[in-house]
Amino acid sequence: MHLDLEMKNNNLYVSVAGILDDNQAEAFRQQLNMLQDHDFDEVVFNMFHVPVMTSAVIGRLVMFYREVVATGRNFRVCGVNDNLLHLFQSINLNQLFHIEQ
Repeated sequence: MHLDLEMKNNNLYVSVAGILDDNQAEAFRQQLNMLQDHDFDEVVFNMFHVPVMTSAVIGRLVMFYREVVATGRNFRVCGVNDNLLHLFQSINLNQLFHIEQ
C-alpha cells in the first residue's frame, strides 16, 4: 500500500496504490488519521491503482468519511477501477459518498 498526497486549492488529493487487505487495515487507518491533521475543505481519494479492498479497509474508509463530514468538510472517491466500483455499489457506498469512475 502506498499513499501520495497533493494539496491543491485547499483540496487534499490522496492517490492510493496497492492491495488493501486485512493485513494493511491498521496501517491504512494510521495513514487516514494523519490526514486529519491537514487543513483541507475536501479530500479526494484516487483509487484507480487499488486492485483489492477488503471489508476491514472499507470500514476504516467509512469511519474516516464520517470524521471528515462531521467537521464540515467534503469527501469523495474518484478514479476507481471497475472491480472497486462494483464492490462499492454492491454495498451501497455510492449512496453514502460521491464516487466517480
